[in-house]
Amino acid sequence: MVTYGNPAVFDDSSLEAIRRARAEGFRARLLPAVSSLDCLFADLGLDPGKNGLQLHDATDFLIFRRTPDLSVPLVLWQISVIGQTRTTGIVNRGGLRLLAERLGELYGGGHGVVVYEASPFPVGPPMIERSSVNNLASAEVTGLSSLYVPAASNSTPDPAVRDRLSNLTA
Repeated sequence: MVTYGNPAVFDDSSLEAIRRARAEGFRARLLPAVSSLDCLFADLGLDPGKNGLQLHDATDFLIFRRTPDLSVPLVLWQISVIGQTRTTGIVNRGGLRLLAERLGELYGGGHGVVVYEASPFPVGPPMIERSSVNNLASAEVTGLSSLYVPAASNSTPDPAVRDRLSNLTA
């Protein structure tokens, strides 16, 4: 079975297929694929190894009032279906307004964000729309869009830990 993107992310059908195949005595293995997150890194020129990365489902982010570290980039998945339990094919603009409101509290309304969609084709371009938090609800969003929120501040090192690390010997 082949799926779009990583078969372990937002794809219960892949995990269920593996479970059923194994239950029937077949050998089954889940193999990773190039995901939309991998494409986001390449298409936006990001290195998550530099400052880290935070990942949340957009509905989870809102419902549980997740508090991100503002010095670390944030990626929110499933921004088109915030609060929906079934996919209708229609972007939930009300959910985007709620998301913009929460991000505005955290980052400010003028903070830049990127609505991103990896190309499903090897030769097609990605969809990259730069917006502000204030304009998120009217941004070009599709059913496959994610939201990249750049860091709003720099990380502050702990001088005591830095000193201790510099005095360590192998």
